[in-house]
Amino acid sequence: MFWSVNELTNKATTFANQLLNKSIQENASDIHFQPSYDNTVAIYFRILGKRTYVTEITKSFYEMRSEE
Repeated sequence: MFWSVNELTNKATTFANQLLNKSIQENASDIHFQPSYDNTVAIYFRILGKRTYVTEITKSFYEMRSEE
């Protein structure tokens, strides 16, 4: 699937803003991205010293391609 540069930027910016807002609400001190061999990236917050699973993104999300 091909996306315009603006669509890619908007999607990435929206995701980053949502992730940062959630980390602030949860009082997270860190955000961790852990890639795996099954083409996913797990996202964790560190909250009160413990790593807490948040979500997972798939290869299709981070391999979006631009037409340009």
